[in-house]
Amino acid sequence: MKHFMIKYQFANGTTEEWHREIGRFIAALDNDPELKGRIIYRCLRNRDDASYWHLASAADDDAVKTLQQRDFFKHYTEKTRQVAAGGDVAVTPIEWIAETASA
Repeated sequence: MKHFMIKYQFANGTTEEWHREIGRFIAALDNDPELKGRIIYRCLRNRDDASYWHLASAADDDAVKTLQQRDFFKHYTEKTRQVAAGGDVAVTPIEWIAETASA
């Protein structure tokens, strides 16, 4: 698995519309027959300020390449830059060290 953290400060638009946009992106992932089950995506935000973190996990390099070719990914990437303060979006490869068992 390959893991990434995307972080930014939300600054443009309404949170309601942005959350709907996130939901549409996740639905597109879940409905894509080549990506379903190969990409895990979570979005989190700080309740006290405008910080957002997205955690993405891809089964392998092929899943990442397939995702990057999708129009819905290109659209979502552009929307993320638009809502971020100054268009500043940091994408960091991360390594999972340990986690609890799934429920």
